[in-house]
Amino acid sequence: MGKKSVALLIVVIMCCTFIFTACNKDKYVDPSTGGEFVLVTDEDGNNVLSEDGELVVYATDEDGQKIKDDEGNFVTEIHGFVGQIENNGIVEDYAYYFTLPSGWKPINDRGEFENKSKDYKLTISIEEETFNDYLKKSKYVYENFDSSIKDGAENVSSEIYWDEYEYDNIDTKAYALSFKTGEFSTVLMFFSSNDNLYVLRLEHDGETDFETLKSEMLKVFDGLQFKPYAYFEDLTDAPVKETETEKAK
Repeated sequence: MGKKSVALLIVVIMCCTFIFTACNKDKYVDPSTGGEFVLVTDEDGNNVLSEDGELVVYATDEDGQKIKDDEGNFVTEIHGFVGQIENNGIVEDYAYYFTLPSGWKPINDRGEFENKSKDYKLTISIEEETFNDYLKKSKYVYENFDSSIKDGAENVSSEIYWDEYEYDNIDTKAYALSFKTGEFSTVLMFFSSNDNLYVLRLEHDGETDFETLKSEMLKVFDGLQFKPYAYFEDLTDAPVKETETEKAK
């Protein structure tokens, strides 16, 4: 095969790949059922969401063709947001958008990520708990931490740190509880956004220092954009719960 033919073949392959990608970026596969849906997008290519933050998809027939109504308009319907959608380095979850920092990629569609080059693991979740409850329990852990406890092993020291950060895009401060036992380190960052308790857990099993780990956590936070929906009912004004120790006083 001549050089021109090879070059032409490469161009054709590239064009076909681009077309395939473009045609499939608006497709959504529900990971719980395997069903495929065609997403409704706006003029900027962003997914259209319902008032409750669910995906809006086109109604299709048995052959996968979009259905039109009597006036010739495509019929749409709401589909529960399950899993995640990744496009051009941005992961869309039901509760947030996450622009992946360098080296990061999703492990699955349940809010778990990894940076293999740095041996980091990250979990992003919304907890069905009030922010005040979580804050109080975390402070109790920090204030009652005993560094002399050796975690069942000799010469395995433990450390714990508390940090607070101010941000304009969330409802509260962002609090970070960092702790280390031996070589296993964790930074737990939590905050409230739109009455949701977000908890970010960054873990590393190996030699590192807390400043490096916390710096990575701040990069993660900077890559997050939160959706304006509340996901659990009756949690906004829930009273702060007492710990068992406080009840006994």
